[in-house]
Amino acid sequence: MGHNNGKRHRRNLSGNSNSSNPDRRKKKRKTKSSQIHDSDEYAMDVDSEDEGQEPQPPKAPTLGKAGRQPHSLRSKRRTTPPIAPTSSYHVIPTTPPPPKAKSNKNEAALEYTPRKSRIVQFSLQAPAWQMVDSSPELGGRRAKLNPKKSKREETERPLNKIKHKASHGWENLGECDTTQLFKEFELWKNDYSPHKYDIADSLVNIQYFGHPCDRPKDIRARPFVLEWITDNRKAPKKFKGKPVPVYRATYHCLGNCEYGESVNNKRVDGTDSSDPSDSETSESSDLDKNAADDGGIDKKLNSASVPKRRPLSKKVKCPNSVKIHVEVFSDNLSKAIVYQQNQHRPTRSCYLDMSPFIRQNILELATIADMTSSRIKRRLLKLYEEYETPQHRCPTSEQVNNIVQNVRRKERLLSDPLRAIGVFAEENPEKIFYYSPPDYSTDPPSNFATGIKHPFALQSILLWSSTHGVGLDSSYRHKNENRAPLTFLTTIDENHRMLPGPVFLSGDVTAETLEIFLREVKGLIEDLASGLIKGEIQVESGLESYEEDLLAQARIAILRWDKDNGNESFEPQKRPRLNLSRKHKLLHAVRAVQRCRFLERWDQYMAEFRSQVEDICDGAPVAARDIILYFEANWFCPEWRDLWTDIGLPTGQTRDAMLSTNNWTERAFKTFDQVFLGSRANKSAYRLVLIIANEWFQYYQEWRSTSKRIDKEAFVRAQLAHKVWSSANGIEEVRYGDGRRAWHVANIPT
Repeated sequence: MGHNNGKRHRRNLSGNSNSSNPDRRKKKRKTKSSQIHDSDEYAMDVDSEDEGQEPQPPKAPTLGKAGRQPHSLRSKRRTTPPIAPTSSYHVIPTTPPPPKAKSNKNEAALEYTPRKSRIVQFSLQAPAWQMVDSSPELGGRRAKLNPKKSKREETERPLNKIKHKASHGWENLGECDTTQLFKEFELWKNDYSPHKYDIADSLVNIQYFGHPCDRPKDIRARPFVLEWITDNRKAPKKFKGKPVPVYRATYHCLGNCEYGESVNNKRVDGTDSSDPSDSETSESSDLDKNAADDGGIDKKLNSASVPKRRPLSKKVKCPNSVKIHVEVFSDNLSKAIVYQQNQHRPTRSCYLDMSPFIRQNILELATIADMTSSRIKRRLLKLYEEYETPQHRCPTSEQVNNIVQNVRRKERLLSDPLRAIGVFAEENPEKIFYYSPPDYSTDPPSNFATGIKHPFALQSILLWSSTHGVGLDSSYRHKNENRAPLTFLTTIDENHRMLPGPVFLSGDVTAETLEIFLREVKGLIEDLASGLIKGEIQVESGLESYEEDLLAQARIAILRWDKDNGNESFEPQKRPRLNLSRKHKLLHAVRAVQRCRFLERWDQYMAEFRSQVEDICDGAPVAARDIILYFEANWFCPEWRDLWTDIGLPTGQTRDAMLSTNNWTERAFKTFDQVFLGSRANKSAYRLVLIIANEWFQYYQEWRSTSKRIDKEAFVRAQLAHKVWSSANGIEEVRYGDGRRAWHVANIPT
């Protein structure tokens, strides 16, 4: 039997047995193979029909290549065959399982990961009463031990607490208010550079004071305060009685202590914080006004500072690696504690940098229009007295000039102002509503245009344009060296005071250009009306009292502006010459024609106008005919007639005021030239856009006139105030012992 079985086994391997014995082939189809799992999740086929048959000899396992699998194969999971329901066999696999066959969509395949397959196999054998679901969602035991934390609890984390041990060279220099911390840096006789700023942004928010300029986070240049951003604006309960750091600033010594003396720094709130050379500083901190008044502003500024020297080498490092930590803790957000690691010598005054706080103020003043270096220096002298800046931290006159020149240096900006406007448009989409770059293939460049907007200007147009109309005018004289026309769109309020609308700067003022401008403004007004009705846009400051009227106009939103190509059917007529008395009579006749309200009565008004002109000309037929032809070609033509007469207006409204004259828009240009350009010719188109976007609209929003005429009493009162302020005995300054200052104004009867 064994021999025969061996022969039959060999015939099966050769493949000849199935062809010679058909009964064996049918029997083979009925055999079932079961896949039995082992500890390595492999399976093999076992013939369960013939128990006496000897198993096939085991083959050597196929080993893969040594080393880590490549990424392409590492992502593929090992296919695990379905789990056998029950089996007592435990056979060592000889080869890996075959590749996964295509599964039918209608049949749910039982496929698990290797780890989960063991769990499922155990669950099929274990009783149901032993299975306990401990998932947190179903209220298991684990859910009670580890309750789910809220997102705020998970994110409310302070900074890591640093132990400033004395054994590591740390020393507590004291504490001070966060708003006065910049003064402590000024008193120190060493310079530091910022290295890192850490803040627990999930707990507190930081608010800086002053212009950010080029050092927005430097606490040496900007006073700051911290506030809680929790729901109740208070510290979380878990931090009470356990102060933790919520803000930390790290500064490193610049290394100019190499040019110092042998006296060490001491505590912030103690004594011995200055070197022997500070005796001159303390004595000369109060300016010698008698000596300073003899010279100019430069002499005054130099007398308040110490002459500076350049270091011998720029690549200098602090030999002791001095580090400064400024920390704010949760128990008191208004106090900053200062720590210093290691000691170093104080630097001589001539090698110290100027105060970062003073430098920040110089940069801010230099960005103001028409702010010269001399004006900045005069303001600096007042800052020295107000903040008691040490003399070794005050800049010299030459340093102030260099800072102002660097801020206004043309190399810092784009050489082409038209392209600089494009950069400004990309960075400020809330201020620029249209920009078309210039085409430099033509001479001069063409297709340039930019539109400037402001919420107050748009709401003013929406509020009053339907009642008083709008004015449109262009000007290019003294506006920019490119001679690009500047177009103003204006309206007037109930007091007949001009209010600005959107502004357009373009390469020309053709009908196509104005059509683009008005089309864009029309879209802005429609979007504004929709936003006001939906509550997405708030009423701007200065217009709160008109909120109901503004919403009513938003619902109407009637703005119909069309371009006008003019009337080319009439030849240009020369203006007839008349003396002053006849001109006044002619204006009355034209004003009578303007009151025509219905087109059907136009011929009647024209007949009356001709008779009045003949009376004005005293029967001279040639003069009367020239006047009539002039008005028919330029005023009475269909293109212009409906724009200056009352035809089409509802009852009770006329085209007086802004609808019949452009004086308000002309005055707007004059105000712009005098107030914002200082009666000087502007050169850069980029500067022109900056003035309009940042100053022009805000001027009318903050100081909108509320009366029809100038208040004479307010004018006299302001004039008297200037007189009292400039007088020697009108204002008296008083200083108190705690450093406060006050001004006593003399009681002058009005």
